[in-house]
Amino acid sequence: MLRECLLSCPLVRKLPDGFGSLDSLKSLGLQCESLERLPDSFGNLGSLKKLRLHCCDNLERLPDSICRLRELYMIYLADCRNLEELPADIGCLENMQSFIITNETLAPAKLQSLPDSLGNLANLQTLHIENIKELPSSIGDLKKLRRLVLRCPEVCILPVSWEALQDLQDLEFSCLSKSLTGRWGGMATLQNLRVFSCRELISLPESLGELKALRDLSINYCDELRSLPESVGRLEMLQNLTISRCSKLVSLPESLGLLTTLRRLNLEYLPLIRKIPSLHTIGSLEDFTYQGLPILERRPNTPPSCKVYSWQ
Repeated sequence: MLRECLLSCPLVRKLPDGFGSLDSLKSLGLQCESLERLPDSFGNLGSLKKLRLHCCDNLERLPDSICRLRELYMIYLADCRNLEELPADIGCLENMQSFIITNETLAPAKLQSLPDSLGNLANLQTLHIENIKELPSSIGDLKKLRRLVLRCPEVCILPVSWEALQDLQDLEFSCLSKSLTGRWGGMATLQNLRVFSCRELISLPESLGELKALRDLSINYCDELRSLPESVGRLEMLQNLTISRCSKLVSLPESLGLLTTLRRLNLEYLPLIRKIPSLHTIGSLEDFTYQGLPILERRPNTPPSCKVYSWQ
């Protein structure tokens, strides 16, 4: 009985209808650049748990029958650039734990949005999405979600509903929003937050300081970001802070000195920063790195035990 199948066949345009008779198949990986469709019998793969499609350039849609695969717990779609839509009932996959759509080649992709039924994936723990232009508000219904990656630099509005993701531990996003609103304190278990390539983002919400479990905060390539909220100083569990390549950031919050658990601080390529708040009260600080701060007036005070690395 076939349990695992990996096919790399660049000339295959379709799979035979009898493919669905592989009822013992648990893992399927396809890298078929010419593949145009999957057979409707695909929904008969009742034992399938993992599905990986990589570089299936001519595949435009997944068959609706895929929604019958109740044992399926992982979908990985990589560089399927002509995929136009997902089945509307994708939320019927009740055992789905990991759903990843990635674009490693950076080629233009046709998939623009996700179905609202995505929020019905009650057991989903990892959601990784790239290059989507519109996100469903139902993301907030994913109550068991732990990791959310939204690499969607053309999204103008991030769903406020993500505040309801009470089990979320890891959040990474890029977007076109000028500001982020809402009460982020609802994400009480969030430990890692990465904000990058938000090219029009001017500010972060004051509620950022309500993320009491946050340990790692990274803010990179936010070209229009002017300042950070003083509430950053209330991140009582923060251990690592990186702020990099934010070309219009003009100041850092004085409350940085209140981060009593901070261990590593990286400030890189912030050309308008003149002053770094005093860090001498942060006894936990082990490493402080700064570079690309050409108009910095003086090096800040740091604890005696802190290692300082500077390339100016």
